[in-house]
Amino acid sequence: MTALVGVPAGQAFSRPWQDHVNRLGDYTAALRVRDTARRDAARAGYLGAESRLTEAFVVLVGGTVSGPALAAAASAHGEHLLGHAGALASGDHNRAYAVQREAFGHMIAVADVLARGVATGKQLPTTELDTPRRALQSALSRLLAEHEGLMVQVMRAAHDGAPAAAGDALNANTTELGAAISTLFGAPAAQQFLALRAPHVEGLILHASSPGDRAAQSRARAGQ
Repeated sequence: MTALVGVPAGQAFSRPWQDHVNRLGDYTAALRVRDTARRDAARAGYLGAESRLTEAFVVLVGGTVSGPALAAAASAHGEHLLGHAGALASGDHNRAYAVQREAFGHMIAVADVLARGVATGKQLPTTELDTPRRALQSALSRLLAEHEGLMVQVMRAAHDGAPAAAGDALNANTTELGAAISTLFGAPAAQQFLALRAPHVEGLILHASSPGDRAAQSRARAGQ
């Protein structure tokens, strides 16, 4: 971040960003041990960190984006994270992964707002951000980055024998990728993409769910 906005602004951002991560860790740990008092204190601490994160956003964009808009972005980010942690703690994995997907998309939008704010503050052109090529790149980057993250979670769930909610989220992401391919190249290309993607995903899950079983892992690799 300092490469974009300079050392003072970068440091002003990195400190509250790390703080909000740490506070979220405290909140999650309190949920795990079901310590209500510790949970409430951690939540209050997180909300304070969220306020400082808003201030960091303001510094980051040099006043080119309204404070209330940045506060709303930070608040939504916090609600997503706290909601995801709460859903996991209560065993509602379907809700947890739904919130995760919503949070991921929200942060892509926040990144766009921050990028435009920084560019405006530095008097850099932003017309490139609105071109069809850039919009396509952003959309595919969001879906593919999310796919990678969900794939790792699905593999971890397969290894641990956890509920299949991560797989449902991955399937939804794959469907959206297929729709994007269909828009770009037509339905046959999308069908070919999905047909190739299925054994790729299944092979990774088989590999993750077969620790110590070399034969099964070999079959999984062959299926890739």
